[in-house]
Amino acid sequence: DATNVGTDTVTYQKNSGSISFDVDVSQSSNNYASISNNGFTSVDLSSYLRTGIIRFWLFIPEVTQDTSIYVSSVVLRWGNDTSNYWSLTVDSPANNRVFQDRWNLMQFDWKNATETGTVTETAIDYLDVRINYSASQADDNGFRINDFKIYNPKEMKLVYFSNYTVRATSSGVW
Repeated sequence: DATNVGTDTVTYQKNSGSISFDVDVSQSSNNYASISNNGFTSVDLSSYLRTGIIRFWLFIPEVTQDTSIYVSSVVLRWGNDTSNYWSLTVDSPANNRVFQDRWNLMQFDWKNATETGTVTETAIDYLDVRINYSASQADDNGFRINDFKIYNPKEMKLVYFSNYTVRATSSGVW
């Protein structure tokens, strides 16, 4: 149901632009809009296998109605093609407990993903983002996707120093 796919150099979270698209619910009987890219130079994600966290920003517009109440989940597929990919569905953004009519930070933990076919992690060159919504979703303009990143979580030890002292007991012992 995604139409009018293009590049937006005005509205974006990071870098110099975002992928913009509109939703035309009459395009199919499916209740989702899907954006795919299989034309980019392949990247080696083997060092992130089952540990990586993939994040990107998803903008949900509020043009004439509260669109976010209709969005139920977002599916990310990444791999080699439409037959060999990892997939994961999330039902809320990482920066909020429900979808909002604004930028939503989407997070996909690879350890929870399902493999379809046989993926070659040293040559990832396929991405697909699917926004699922209820049958009540109407046509809407101005969805955006921006700033795909993958991270490997690392343990950190933080040392904290303070110039302030505190009481250890109610009797006044410092």
